[in-house]
Amino acid sequence: MFEDLPAEIRDGLQGARLRQGSRRRRLSLHQGDMVFSIRRMWNDGFSIALEDVRQLRGLVEIHEGPRHILTCLINAAEIDGDELLCSFKRASKVPDRAALDYVARDNEPVWLLTSG
Repeated sequence: MFEDLPAEIRDGLQGARLRQGSRRRRLSLHQGDMVFSIRRMWNDGFSIALEDVRQLRGLVEIHEGPRHILTCLINAAEIDGDELLCSFKRASKVPDRAALDYVARDNEPVWLLTSG
């Protein structure tokens, strides 16, 4: 679709798309000590800059800003232009609170007040 445009215009459109995406969500991928910016994300995968890494697989964490949101098992699927497209084998949401190890009853007090 954009292949017929001059290179300067394609580069400008690509830069604008990346700037627009970074304003909405700051997604990053963490694997061990390595951190990569996520360019785009969809239901079953994401893309990162090809200049950052050429092959990626295994267990990773996805963060939105400082907040850990997903733990994923991924596989690098293909190279598309200047992006590495990765697909999820498994993606688990990270809960925002600790799991209860008991069944909470309705109207149960949160804590008890003691006299003393």
